[in-house]
Amino acid sequence: TAVPKESPESYYSVSERLSREIPNAFQPNQYANPVNPDTHYQWTGPELWEQTAGKLDVFVRDATRKAVMHWMDKLGCEGKA
Repeated sequence: TAVPKESPESYYSVSERLSREIPNAFQPNQYANPVNPDTHYQWTGPELWEQTAGKLDVFVRDATRKAVMHWMDKLGCEGKA
């Protein structure tokens, strides 16, 4: 993971290569899948809310989960957070 995305050794490149080389392989590519953010918005965010009974004190996320952050922002706008 300590190589640039364009490097043949990056996990992006390796997964693309393997999906070409392995017969019947499938690469979902969550980063290019337009449904991925909506899935987090519809399912991950509400799951977090339900599992914490709506009592989130701190929420730490990585930069790739923008849909979850959007969901958290929406809660704040609706007065739920």
